[in-house]
Amino acid sequence: MKDERIIKELNKTKLVIFNYIFLTTLLFVFTKLLIFDVYNIYNYSIEIFIILMTFLLYIIRVFMFNQGSDERIEENFQLVGNILFTIMFFGSFFIHFFMVAYFQSQNIIIYNITSTLILIGFIILVYQLRKRKIYFHFPFIDKNKKDYLLIILKRISIFSLIFITNLIPYLIFKANILIGLIAILMSLISLSITYLIFSLYEKNHYDEEEMLSHGKVRNLSMNVSLFFSFILLYYVTSSIINYLYQSYLIDLPSNIEGLHNINIMQATFFLFSIDFIILSTIMFFIIRKSINRFLGKGSVYKLLTLYIYSALFIGSIRYLWRLLNPMITQYFVGRNGIEYLYKLSNIIGYIEASFMIYPLIIIILIIYHLFKTGISYISHLIAYAILPPIAILIAILSVTYESHFFLIVSAIINIAAYIALYLFFIKHTQIINKKDPNSDYI
Repeated sequence: MKDERIIKELNKTKLVIFNYIFLTTLLFVFTKLLIFDVYNIYNYSIEIFIILMTFLLYIIRVFMFNQGSDERIEENFQLVGNILFTIMFFGSFFIHFFMVAYFQSQNIIIYNITSTLILIGFIILVYQLRKRKIYFHFPFIDKNKKDYLLIILKRISIFSLIFITNLIPYLIFKANILIGLIAILMSLISLSITYLIFSLYEKNHYDEEEMLSHGKVRNLSMNVSLFFSFILLYYVTSSIINYLYQSYLIDLPSNIEGLHNINIMQATFFLFSIDFIILSTIMFFIIRKSINRFLGKGSVYKLLTLYIYSALFIGSIRYLWRLLNPMITQYFVGRNGIEYLYKLSNIIGYIEASFMIYPLIIIILIIYHLFKTGISYISHLIAYAILPPIAILIAILSVTYESHFFLIVSAIINIAAYIALYLFFIKHTQIINKKDPNSDYI
């Protein structure tokens, strides 16, 4: 049975999300005004559509609630909000791919970070839901995990069938169907994974709240291993792509075409790295909550806090540098400043190297303090700390001796480090303790 309070709070949450979408859209409009022709309305098609849909929702809300609020009005507004959001969501993507297909037919390449914006939107949604102590999937959140997952997968399947209609613009403009299909599938996979993570996060949170009510609590939330399973998949794939890239470099100049293709793959894959930086940050905040519960705000808690913010800062700087690098290069080359560009690249390289050492020192200090507390499975964490530097040294040998063998060994060791950390999380997820009366989950 639907809870009146839940429906009311969900309506407030959705309104916050619409506000976020509206403000983000305005930011994009102002950014585009600095880049594109003001009078070229096609560059603002998605933004205009989103702003119109948002204004329509605001107007409908004013008319529906002008004489107060009751259960019937809240239910009707929930229905209207769902319909408008669905139209806005699928309509925006259709317009997006319509424009992409058009530009592609004109041999113009455009890039976007839609998946990252949607991920941030989901984070805002989760924050609002936790703040109001409600669940987005409340009608079936209490089902067993298998039935719950089947419902989520059914929703993703229906969503996928609708989303694939974005291929229509490629047929209209006679653009490259294969490239269009790849772009649509990448967006679809990204959106599906984001929704799947969010759905499983909610289910784990609900189940662990139920566990708390029965006097039990896990060492680590299931959401830690959930987030890291996707992060692990990303790092494994990244290691394989990096191996292929280094392998093609060794084989130059006999395989220039292969290097070109893997460069494109690397650049495409890199665009998703910011999503996993955000996921990692959330995951470590959940871990910090567990540490506070069992060890308090001592040395481990403070070091982990330092590690979280350091890793977020370092990851964001590296992402922005690589993202803006083509524009920076073009700027210096256009002003005959190749020498200055070379010096700047070296400085960034040294900074990145020092940034890699800094988090490693923090991890070693965390291991030392955890070891003193007698925490279980510390060897997995030690492996995570020592394996990456070994992988880097072997990678250097592979370049020095142009050895494919060293290259493969380096990739395997690097992947093994992340598997060791995953096993550490899994082991502590399985440990269940008595309830801490002051504990809660994030």
